[in-house]
Amino acid sequence: MALPLIEWVSSKFLPLLESCGLVDES
Repeated sequence: MALPLIEWVSSKFLPLLESCGLVDES
């Protein structure tokens, strides 16, 4: 299924958002 793709996108996209300050880790 798409789980490996979702995990890859998350591993690439979420840190990018965090580096841009768009995501706050709580």
